[in-house]
Amino acid sequence: MVEIGQPEQIELSPVTLFMLRISQVQPVNHHVTLRLEGSVAGPWVAAARDACENILSQGRTLRLDLADVEFMDSSGVALVADLTSRGVVISGSSPFVEAQLRARPGTPRNEPEQN
Repeated sequence: MVEIGQPEQIELSPVTLFMLRISQVQPVNHHVTLRLEGSVAGPWVAAARDACENILSQGRTLRLDLADVEFMDSSGVALVADLTSRGVVISGSSPFVEAQLRARPGTPRNEPEQN
């Protein structure tokens, strides 16, 4: 006999509700652009770091397109700061992300869009 009780309640932190999509734009020579969409926060920071490290470990030049990033927590900002200090170029960030990056000392500003 199976006893059915109250459904189990699961508490979700706000971070678990955010998602991150990482897609690679067609590479040109050894230059790779990763487009991040969603939130660079919580567990998604490690996913973004792994994707970036995979490309950098191959000796390729990396550019991050942050135009569709809606939110970044302090770990996400720290990741971007670390990557930019290693030569990764940031492009297309939203005003919110741009403000987050400017607030962290030593983080270079967004690269101007090329037409």
